[in-house]
Amino acid sequence: MPHIHGNIISKDLFDRVQEVLDSKHQEGKRQQQLSKHIYIFRGLITCGCCGHKVFSDYCTKRSKYMYLRCYHCKNPSVNENMILQQLEEEVFSKIILSNQEIKHLQDELDKHFEEKRIRNTELKEAILKIVVILGNLSLFMQQSDNKAKNILLSLLLSNCTLKDKKLTYTLNKPFNYLLTTPNHKEWKDIIIKHLKEFKKMVLMIEKM
Repeated sequence: MPHIHGNIISKDLFDRVQEVLDSKHQEGKRQQQLSKHIYIFRGLITCGCCGHKVFSDYCTKRSKYMYLRCYHCKNPSVNENMILQQLEEEVFSKIILSNQEIKHLQDELDKHFEEKRIRNTELKEAILKIVVILGNLSLFMQQSDNKAKNILLSLLLSNCTLKDKKLTYTLNKPFNYLLTTPNHKEWKDIIIKHLKEFKKMVLMIEKM
């Protein structure tokens, strides 16, 4: 996105994770109806002028566009799509891995887990899932429901502030190392080095 013997991350598991991305456009329609009240940036952004929380709201009752706004100062509101486009240009589109590259990374991690006798199935599934998502961030953000987007953004970003219609943020560890390393061949060493940090995120990753 398991078994005790054989490949640590099986081809079947790899294929199932690929299917998650391929089926998002179908699942998203249903989940979007169930989670309409869950906003993409819920709980993530503070006002860069006054420090209060920034909320998501429609511009008018009939508007189909979501706006991010602070109700405590005159910091201008901004169309949510503008901030998503900013993140698309600065983060989401920076890394795109092919299925072949993801499979290669899977094989390399497979060898490491086998050598180190790592049997934590939940951790291995979570790592595979996040690798696929990070390798297809733009696609994931296009096809996922708001709940999944909110979880992913909360994993990736912190210290998010909105001022003058621009978002400033910090890329969280260990994702900052992966997202700033275009060469996927270096991802294996980064993931192995930060296994403990990924382990803390397993439950959140599973919810996406």
